[in-house]
Amino acid sequence: MTRLVSQLVAVAAVLCGCGVHHGHAAIDHNISARTVSISNLEPRLDTEGRVVDAHSGNIVGPLNGTYYLYGEWYGVGNFVVTGNKALPRLAVYSSPNLTSGSWTFEGLLHNNTSPSWEESPAWPWQPDGTFYSPSAVWSEARQKVVIFFTASQGECCTGLWGVAQSDDAVHFELVTMQATASLNCSLDGSSLFIDDNGTGYVAYTAMSAAGLKDHTVAIDRLSPDLLSSSGRSTTIKDSLVRCVVVVVVVGFAGGGGGGGRCKDGA
Repeated sequence: MTRLVSQLVAVAAVLCGCGVHHGHAAIDHNISARTVSISNLEPRLDTEGRVVDAHSGNIVGPLNGTYYLYGEWYGVGNFVVTGNKALPRLAVYSSPNLTSGSWTFEGLLHNNTSPSWEESPAWPWQPDGTFYSPSAVWSEARQKVVIFFTASQGECCTGLWGVAQSDDAVHFELVTMQATASLNCSLDGSSLFIDDNGTGYVAYTAMSAAGLKDHTVAIDRLSPDLLSSSGRSTTIKDSLVRCVVVVVVVGFAGGGGGGGRCKDGA
């Protein structure tokens, strides 16, 4: 196939926890540069002084001068999900500058619209279900934010893709909670990327896929509307991977010898 990306996509497989990363969003060149320090020793706070409750997700932006953070929301929970069919949900925060104390809680995606996700047939087992590892990306061509997440009917860890889209990065229309990967297996830890030509890809952890080691890294090319897999994929020979993060290295182009390219079919 042609290049997977014109700016290298390096798939960093991490064994535990999904790092916050940036989608390939439209860049607002009118924003002044500044240094922002993020420390694991100091919690990131919202505008009300509360700790930001958005885990294992990513940041998109700036879009019209605003950054958006998407992540798992646990409320007063403590990440104990055994037997829990209601947590985590998905939260969205916004910030003008990424600094602690600047994040505004914009709500939970499943009840942030009217009608809510619970009123949609795309959530067949509502109100039960747990949502994990959201990955959002801005589509310049569609002028929408698209988000993929792991949707499980019960507790972790058997899930398919939940998919939703938004015009304003806050209010999301639910498309499905039962989107399948090309490998037709349970999945987790997804990461979205849109190439300069508008082609979308999703890297993910394939769990118990036929003929592959458990928790193998896979990459699917998305359909033109970015809302489902095209059925074309490739895999990376690694296993026991918890989450996958797509990293964009600006200015790097795939060269000879297959660098920065995927095998035919992806």
